[in-house]
Amino acid sequence: MPHRLINKLAGFALILLLSSCSLLETSPAIPPELPLLPPAQFGRTSEYQQILQLDRAGQRWEMQVLLRISDKQIRLLGLSPLGQRLLQIDYNGEKVESWQASEEMQLPAREILFQMQISLWPEKALVKWLADSHWQLQILPQGRQLFYQGKPWLAVNYVDGQKIIKLTRYQPGYQMTIISREEKRL
Repeated sequence: MPHRLINKLAGFALILLLSSCSLLETSPAIPPELPLLPPAQFGRTSEYQQILQLDRAGQRWEMQVLLRISDKQIRLLGLSPLGQRLLQIDYNGEKVESWQASEEMQLPAREILFQMQISLWPEKALVKWLADSHWQLQILPQGRQLFYQGKPWLAVNYVDGQKIIKLTRYQPGYQMTIISREEKRL
């Protein structure tokens, strides 16, 4: 396959993540640094193979995601449809490190991790973690609703258990669907 086509696909996948993480549009209600739970608070070691779909402004983008959570580290890899590595995020409980294929479009790694934790982490750990903050978490029968300073920030809806997770980010306004193809508990 021509090198130009691979570069275009890589750029396309990065645009997906860029849009999904609101790098171009920011809300004054978002704190300067999103709080992250230590990896150990997840409570187990797991690996996920997922497909991420983003719907925004009538368009849909898709990419593959490989996620590994252990008590010491979170590693998230974003891959193009052809398997080319576009993004790697590592978090050891203290420091977020990010490698991205494109220097022009740097994605907010901390926000990606924050949304992942709100979606996947156990309810007890999240409620305790957010207790004395500007964040409020409402637990619903089929999902979670996250508020910042009393304003809706993120809705998480679970379909078929947690095999399909639909996230709605209110500002800048997009919907992301995460389809878990496989979860391995190690």
